[in-house]
Amino acid sequence: MFMKSTISLLAVFLAACSNPPMTLQAKSPGLGSLASYPVPSEEGGGPEMTYCFHYSKRIWELTHLVQEKQITAQKAQEITKTSLGSQAVQEDLADLDRLSRESLTPEQLAGERFMRCAQALRLPVEPRHLLISQSCFGLLKLPRHVYALKARGQTSTQVKSTLLAANPVSTSSLLNSTVDDVYAVSTDTQFNELNQTIFLSCIVAGGSPGVAQR
Repeated sequence: MFMKSTISLLAVFLAACSNPPMTLQAKSPGLGSLASYPVPSEEGGGPEMTYCFHYSKRIWELTHLVQEKQITAQKAQEITKTSLGSQAVQEDLADLDRLSRESLTPEQLAGERFMRCAQALRLPVEPRHLLISQSCFGLLKLPRHVYALKARGQTSTQVKSTLLAANPVSTSSLLNSTVDDVYAVSTDTQFNELNQTIFLSCIVAGGSPGVAQR
């Protein structure tokens, strides 16, 4: 069930990466590509930050599935070719190829991708934001893990008990609030919005605390 939900989430990310937003049925060559987004004449802002999140998040999710062996690298390429416009396919296949050739984590790859997007869309980023963005993608591993446990039928109480036993007491507030937030959403779109809020808040705050998944 989690696998099906994850594929649905990828569809949400892809639709969010079109400008203006469109359905996958209305796929154009530029759907999901960085090149399709108009570069602002002045410094980028909220819309550009949101676009860069979705642009980076989809490769983060896809590469996690590959590393977890939920899908093969070939399947990831097929999903990319089927779901995206031709420009975005080239961009995403290049990153998927890097994952197979280099010792990169999904967080490192997504952070680099976020920075490329941010620089292209004139967001006020500095070199230090590379590590920050990678850290913030790392923060999304917890809600992703909780969402998977929820999809498998575990209650919020069960999930809290498992996570609290595996992490320092100092993280209990973050753990409890994350579980509550994930269990409060009822659709993939709402979960994606939650991820967006967590990530962008982390970027503004300048990093994330560490919490184990198990």
